[in-house]
Amino acid sequence: MPTRILFLFSDTGGGHRSAAQAIHEAIDLYWPGRAEISLADFYVEAFPPPLNRTGALYGPMVNKADWTWHMSWKLGEYRGVRGPLWRALLPTMKGRFVRLIQAHDPDVVVSVHPLASTPMAVAARALPQPIPALTVVTDLVDGSAAWYDGRVNFTYVPTEPARDKGLRLGLEPGRVEVVGQPVSPRFQPFSGDRAALRRRLGLRPDTTTILIVGGGEGMGNVYDTARAIDASELDVQLAVIAGRNATLKEDLDAFDWTAPTVVTGFVRNMPEWMAASDVIVTKAGPGTIAEALIEGLPLLLSGYVPGQEKANVDYVVNERVGAAAFTPATVVDTLREWLRPGNVALDDMQARCLALAKPNAARDLGERVLAWGERSRRERGLPMTTSME
Repeated sequence: MPTRILFLFSDTGGGHRSAAQAIHEAIDLYWPGRAEISLADFYVEAFPPPLNRTGALYGPMVNKADWTWHMSWKLGEYRGVRGPLWRALLPTMKGRFVRLIQAHDPDVVVSVHPLASTPMAVAARALPQPIPALTVVTDLVDGSAAWYDGRVNFTYVPTEPARDKGLRLGLEPGRVEVVGQPVSPRFQPFSGDRAALRRRLGLRPDTTTILIVGGGEGMGNVYDTARAIDASELDVQLAVIAGRNATLKEDLDAFDWTAPTVVTGFVRNMPEWMAASDVIVTKAGPGTIAEALIEGLPLLLSGYVPGQEKANVDYVVNERVGAAAFTPATVVDTLREWLRPGNVALDDMQARCLALAKPNAARDLGERVLAWGERSRRERGLPMTTSME
């Protein structure tokens, strides 16, 4: 029988679900038939009321009142706050997480969200037949301290700074490993005909291309940034992706662009849009940063979620794969400098992106998760599928 894998996520931001789906996609691609995979929103299925509804508050908090999110994130960094909170919640949450895990009957359970790791680890040990519990940290550099719990069997992190934080919080060195940020295996360094790709996407084949994105929900200052670049008279073309934000898409479509501009809504071929571009303007989300590195695409970070994404900005700047530009005017000034005749900044950043990237992270994580699950089945005397069926 296939190995059963359960991922615990929550739609507090798109990155947690995306990370689980990326590992799911890699396992299906490289080890077809070896696993049955399910995803569960633990906020909805396991948190007690009214906490089971708080996941829906994340988007409004970071978009409309990000100081509230930053304050809650900072409080969670203090052991004196985090410890008593877990002690108060775990007696109620333990049984709920046990029932959630039993409902899916997995061989291994994986957290891709910081608030799932501790109750998952406690519940996995409390099962009549305990199973391994793994954490895949999906914050690039400085994620919440809640990610790191020594009761988890193993913790996988995207970068060395993330590993260092885990060690500072008490993880054993032999139970935490840097593997990379899991993104879809469809993201790979582009080696095809870029001019042909641009034509297929409706872009000019030989014009410097600036990709402006706001994530799947079209968040951030996308409209004003695009207009500022359009007014700059830089010799560029724009590819603006509005995501699911219908109002943003309508506003972009209605604008009378001077520069060659392609506007689109939500897309499923983001690897192609990145491969066709020379610069990406985006907020400092970990998944988008990892995807851009794989495609050798220099980053202009136009914003970040206070708390876990601030360090992402520092990471991009310190690794010299991009810059921070938090106003439309600063975006334009930075582009003007990067595109100045004789400036090789973009070429240098592209090379550093490719050197820093981990394009096989989802596959490597899938291999590790599958191995834990298959070991779990062997130890419990269960039949296994170890080859394609």
